[in-house]
Amino acid sequence: MITQSLEYLRTQEIKKAESFLKNAVIVNPNNITLYTNLAFSYALQSKYQKALQYLMAAYKLDPFSTTTKK
Repeated sequence: MITQSLEYLRTQEIKKAESFLKNAVIVNPNNITLYTNLAFSYALQSKYQKALQYLMAAYKLDPFSTTTKK
């Protein structure tokens, strides 16, 4: 899942990445990387409030994760 979402982001298919990641987060609600990738997809679209929402969700899952501190 993560690899596919990164491929969409790499190829600038941001809407595809967003849709894919929104579904992936539903299926895997404890995967911090999915939340941070979704936040990144929102940031690329200048949807900063949504990006912050998903970064905060990732942080709440694991405040000590190096993924959320980058």
